[in-house]
Amino acid sequence: MCLHHLSDILCELGVDAYIATESTFHGNKAKIILWDFKTPRSAPLGPEVPVIYPEVVFGNPLNSNHCIRWLLNAPGVLGGPKEFPSGDLLYIYGDRCRPTRRLVNGYLRHFEPHLDKFKDEGLNRKGWLHLIHKGRPYRYHVPWSRNIDQDKYQGLEHMAQIFKTAKFLVCYDLNTFTTVHAALSGCITIVAPQKGISRSEQLNGSWYQKYGVAYGYTDIPRALRTLPLLREEIESHKTKSILTIKSFIKDIKKLTD
Repeated sequence: MCLHHLSDILCELGVDAYIATESTFHGNKAKIILWDFKTPRSAPLGPEVPVIYPEVVFGNPLNSNHCIRWLLNAPGVLGGPKEFPSGDLLYIYGDRCRPTRRLVNGYLRHFEPHLDKFKDEGLNRKGWLHLIHKGRPYRYHVPWSRNIDQDKYQGLEHMAQIFKTAKFLVCYDLNTFTTVHAALSGCITIVAPQKGISRSEQLNGSWYQKYGVAYGYTDIPRALRTLPLLREEIESHKTKSILTIKSFIKDIKKLTD
């Protein structure tokens, strides 16, 4: 999803961007190069055209002379390589994505928080929700809680309607932005604590959960107290993310000049 949105914003900023995929979201300004991610192929646009790979891709299947690795997670966590060729440029989405043995070339972030969809409309609330996503589940939610993992595939409008009337959300994924959407919608949102990760580490590691999202039930008072700061914080980071992309574009132009 990050790569699809990045390709779209690159086009908005004047870059002739392509995305190697079978399909993309409606309205994406990037042109599609049909590719199933399993079949190596000769460089579709020529070897001098830079290619951006997520950290889970092994090697250089599109045969570019300029490989850029966008680390959306820590290397190796989701099954990709743990190390990358020395000539590759490395950009990280956040500090938790930083490799252990390499310096990185910079941050690269793009996200559209859709703040217009997620608002507290003062509706009556009831019920519990829980989300596993990429987390490690255990019985931290109440037995009658509704799992919403499949609801995420029905789109943001659907999720917004769920959060506007739910009272609690327990999330087992430490990093999903869904917790922010729930909190902005007025749903009391709790990230289930994980062994070995303190509250301080969680709040400092996930900038978008700094306000309004609780790390464990005992953190709910702090989350509710800081919730008014959340929307402004997200808007600020949206602006900063565009600046990282503009800086990235300057770096890439140096490769091809």
